[in-house]
Amino acid sequence: MKEKQKAIVLTGREKKISDRITASAMRAVVGMCITAGITGIFFALGGTPVFFMPIFAGCMAVLIIAFLEVFPKGHSCGMLLCMMTAAILFFISVNRVVRAIYGWGNSFLNLWNEVFGTFYGELAVSGYGKTDLIMTGSIFAISIGAATCGILKKQQFFLLTLTVFVPLCVSIMLSVDIPLWTAAILSAGWVCGWCYMSGPSEIRWEIVLLTASAAIAVSFFTPSAPFDRWQTASHVFQSGITKKIDKVRFGEDTLPEGNLREADLMLTKDDERLVLEMEHPSGIYLRGFIGSVYEGNSWKHFSAEAYGGDYSGMLSWLSKEGFHPGIQYADYMNAAEKKEKSQKVSVKNTGADRRYLYLPETAKGTEFPGHWKQDWYMESKGMFGRNQYSFTYYDAQENGELLQPEQWVYEKSEAGSQAESFLQAEKVYRSFVYDNYLALESEQKDLIDTIFFNGETWEESEGLYSITSRIRTVLQILAEYKEIPAKLPAGRDFLSWFLKEGKEGNASYYATAAVLAYRAMGIPARYAEGYVLTKEQAELEKGSRVTLSGKNAHAWVEVYIDGMGWKAIEVTPGFYEELYEAEVMVAVPNDELKGTNGRVAHIPSSEQYELPEKDTRHKDDLRSRIGAAWSYLLAVIAVFLLLEVIRLSRILYSNYRYKKMSAEEKMYVLYREIIDMVGILFKGFRPDHPLDLPKQESTWFDTKLYIRTVERMERMIYGQTEPSLREIPATEALALQLSKTLNSRLKWWQKFLRRYKKTKPSCI
Repeated sequence: MKEKQKAIVLTGREKKISDRITASAMRAVVGMCITAGITGIFFALGGTPVFFMPIFAGCMAVLIIAFLEVFPKGHSCGMLLCMMTAAILFFISVNRVVRAIYGWGNSFLNLWNEVFGTFYGELAVSGYGKTDLIMTGSIFAISIGAATCGILKKQQFFLLTLTVFVPLCVSIMLSVDIPLWTAAILSAGWVCGWCYMSGPSEIRWEIVLLTASAAIAVSFFTPSAPFDRWQTASHVFQSGITKKIDKVRFGEDTLPEGNLREADLMLTKDDERLVLEMEHPSGIYLRGFIGSVYEGNSWKHFSAEAYGGDYSGMLSWLSKEGFHPGIQYADYMNAAEKKEKSQKVSVKNTGADRRYLYLPETAKGTEFPGHWKQDWYMESKGMFGRNQYSFTYYDAQENGELLQPEQWVYEKSEAGSQAESFLQAEKVYRSFVYDNYLALESEQKDLIDTIFFNGETWEESEGLYSITSRIRTVLQILAEYKEIPAKLPAGRDFLSWFLKEGKEGNASYYATAAVLAYRAMGIPARYAEGYVLTKEQAELEKGSRVTLSGKNAHAWVEVYIDGMGWKAIEVTPGFYEELYEAEVMVAVPNDELKGTNGRVAHIPSSEQYELPEKDTRHKDDLRSRIGAAWSYLLAVIAVFLLLEVIRLSRILYSNYRYKKMSAEEKMYVLYREIIDMVGILFKGFRPDHPLDLPKQESTWFDTKLYIRTVERMERMIYGQTEPSLREIPATEALALQLSKTLNSRLKWWQKFLRRYKKTKPSCI
């Protein structure tokens, strides 16, 4: 008898050891997948490819913890060993590790700045090498591995999900081109962890192995095309979310903000945008968006890199010197000790984008309810922008092409004078302007030389006036002005399409071509959008109140004039005074010009030019939007179907196992479910005292049947009595009754979580 009991005890111990080994092995597979995935994404976010050694270190940490878990209290020992290893690596060379962390931080900041257009400064850090990155990455990977093992040991599914999907979401938000195998392994680790925590214990191991094998197959044998589409979709999704948030915060208008694919819609609405209170209404350009970099079909701001290197900290230094590009004309007038007519304007934003404080380039003063966005525009303060503000500006009516800097701008001023301080700062900014606002690709320059200047060499003495007259003349002959022109076709470069095929446009089209033409002639220029009050409209206004509508939306060129700063130049026909003689306007020796308005004899008539069909103007854009929407929908459906397939597979197997169970095993399964559901229904319920139900009015279920079921279970546990066959249906009926009651009382999201949390036999 004693030998039989001893054999039973040994068998139980062997079973416990076998279960420990199996559980440790499963946790090792899941932990290595998650550790490898998170480490890979971390290095992708950090902008360095040195990640194989840290991933190896993290996986080794997981294996060590999994091996020690087989022994009593081995998990704690493994965690302690990993933490000690990470600490030793850190204290071997603290400075090197900190430098590498700063380096990754700078990489992440640069990526963030590039995606969201911010300009967070870099952390001060000296050089770091490959060894520093490997050591720091190993510390990070070991820590992630230990944390993952702890989460799996305690079966904290929420923390597991948070750990896995936070890096994936961050990478999608930043549109990071992470390796395909990294995303596949990380996702597989999460699926394995989910199945391990909530799946039937009998098939956990098989599910884990199957998922891990699928992840390896996806990582090594899947072509990159689907992943490229995922990257594109993530970028579109990120842009869409950003636009939705900005729309809620600042409202929206029809200004394209540099997006030339939407520029045809700029003048499609006539709703009220800005209400101005002016002492003496006069023409004024109120700039909002500024475009610095041309990207083929849009204007963008400079990236943070443009303000680094030799110009790192330039804008902060200029601000301390009392110089800012946004109000440079006012600083110029103060330095020259000149006085011009000025007036105060009050603005009420009733329908324009509240992100911007619409200001003229001649604004003066330093007190504005906003902050300068680099050297571009004034961004309004507050979560939802400003509806009302005021400013004072110089009412300078000169055409920008007629302005010339005074000689003192190029001479050395008296020491300590206001002019010397101004010129010292202006020369620094002037250097930045000439280094960055002349950017032009060789193909674009060749096209502009051919069409605008016909390869001729222009004398420097001709200056801004001559170049402006040339650009205006060519654009006026070449293209026809239309408020709603043809839309830029998908996948086309705007400049080439507009000058060779489109040949019609509104102010945004003209301004884009003109900016690049100025740059081709060595004149710093940039693209500006906002609202314009023309002289003609101002003269017709009676009183001091002026209303600007959607028809006042406009785009123009800003060129940099040494000393004076950025000045608006108009190139759109009908918006500038034609100061040139007729023969100058016509005498353009360029055989490439093919106009549409019939003003010059040798130009083909408009009948020889076929406009795009109006019903297909938005066809390509609509197709791309529908494609993106279908991609999102299919992705959601695919995830849902995957979850359902896994869930149904687990249910089928669970039902199969339930039918094969003995009566005692069935009672245990049902009893666990009953206690779990009662615990959710009754607050304060204690599972260790199941008969002590809280005193609540309840018609939710048959309490007498519940008490009899609990008593049967106690007899089974303590009396070692076998349940009768008639007790199983009664217990199943109670479990079904509780399940229906619980579903009627839970909220929809609680039902959803419970649906995928556990698998029960279909009888419940």
